[in-house]
Amino acid sequence: MGWLDHIILAMAPLRLLTAIVVAIRAGGPWWLMAVFSRARENRVIVEVELISSTSQEVCELWNAGQHIRTVRGLKSNR
Repeated sequence: MGWLDHIILAMAPLRLLTAIVVAIRAGGPWWLMAVFSRARENRVIVEVELISSTSQEVCELWNAGQHIRTVRGLKSNR
């Protein structure tokens, strides 16, 4: 084992903790989301920020040379 292996193994618990928090934010019960101060967060925002899939609420666009994810169907009050 080299020094790079030590760094990778040391980061594994952080990746596991991050994966658990993302799973709770994406589909966990409200009381568990409240532990992470995300109980009032809209699930569409979680999908735009963290999940690589698209749904009826989220779409992907090509804008000025970059790929962006946005919420579909936003309407102005005009």
